[in-house]
Amino acid sequence: NIRYMITSNIDKPWKFDHVTKRAFTLLESIDVNEPSLQRPFPLQNEKFLCCCCCRSGPLKLTASIDRCGYCPGEGILLNAECENLTNRTMNCVRARLNRLIIWRARGHSERRTRTDFEIKSPGQIEEGGSFNWSNQLICLPSIPPSITSCGIISVTYEFQISVVVPHGINLHCSFPIVIGTIPL
Repeated sequence: NIRYMITSNIDKPWKFDHVTKRAFTLLESIDVNEPSLQRPFPLQNEKFLCCCCCRSGPLKLTASIDRCGYCPGEGILLNAECENLTNRTMNCVRARLNRLIIWRARGHSERRTRTDFEIKSPGQIEEGGSFNWSNQLICLPSIPPSITSCGIISVTYEFQISVVVPHGINLHCSFPIVIGTIPL
């Protein structure tokens, strides 16, 4: 959200001026009913864990969400499966919504990433085991909508599913999502 404050001043000669202030918010109108935001979004990723000359089996992550456009308060329908064919126990599977904000002014920019919510799987994923989230409904909190058409600020979102690898680099599947203002 872009918030402005407008101040009005009525100049009265030989009297006190009348001053009033009002705040208003600008929202980009984003319709989540667009066909490009309604398609299911499947992703798959895998990695092998190595230590010197020994290589383990693959760590596989397959995930999908029901669409790419949501409004605050709606639910993301998540399906995710993690297959741990390695010789190590994984800590958990984690789903989080990240907000990326970029400010631009006079040729400079600043980026800030914020996690709006996060859920974790219960327990660990043993070696040779698997974990499955089937039709897991994740409700979006009250968050500001995406801003993509402004030249000085942009707000984008990423829904990320990760397998937390102990003492290693996590395995990710990242879905770019749009938070809109016109619901289904």
